[in-house]
Amino acid sequence: MKTKKLYVAASLGLAQLILPGSNIHAQDKPGASLDEVVITASRSPKRISEIGKVVRVINSETISRSQGRTLPELLNNVAGLTIGGNGGNNADVKAVYMRGASAANTLILIDGIPVNDASEISGEYNISAIAIENIERIEILKGGNSTLYGSDAVAGVINIITRKGNGDLSANILGTAGSYNTFKQALGLNGQLNNTSISINASNTDAKNFSSALPANGQAGFDK
Repeated sequence: MKTKKLYVAASLGLAQLILPGSNIHAQDKPGASLDEVVITASRSPKRISEIGKVVRVINSETISRSQGRTLPELLNNVAGLTIGGNGGNNADVKAVYMRGASAANTLILIDGIPVNDASEISGEYNISAIAIENIERIEILKGGNSTLYGSDAVAGVINIITRKGNGDLSANILGTAGSYNTFKQALGLNGQLNNTSISINASNTDAKNFSSALPANGQAGFDK
């Protein structure tokens, strides 16, 4: 079965409405500065020194160095997170398991808005559906946070913050290729025009994959 993924994301709004930016350290650094601003731990912009919780942040610099990878591959490098599914098969569901809890106990947010797959009885969300090209930074809050986010946040919260246009308008293009006839193309336009911020990103992934349940008898033409 040939799978195709098409991602299109666009945002247009007044620059004055964008939350204040901050310098966030990459995930491979010892810890975040106490003066850095995060949103997830308190549902409002606050300095880490005012929170009293440990927040892991993957910033835009780290994400830009990860182009060509997927969001599951990026999160799989964070201690305490396990990504379900076969990492080499794009068709498998990539759910997040935090600290040994079920995928339904880790709340996934996009710009602070909860997301889930209503077709799944477990309530888990396939994070491979989010294009990494449209992500500005990721805030990871481990531990129970039901008082702020409800029962879905028993294990923790992952807030994926999308890109907002700032600075001069600039375009970027990405193309990758791999085994099993896997191809990916991405195109983006980001920046600020007068008082309006613009962020438009589109990406497409096409792969023939391999079988996740090939019969032992080696049946030819088995559904991939």
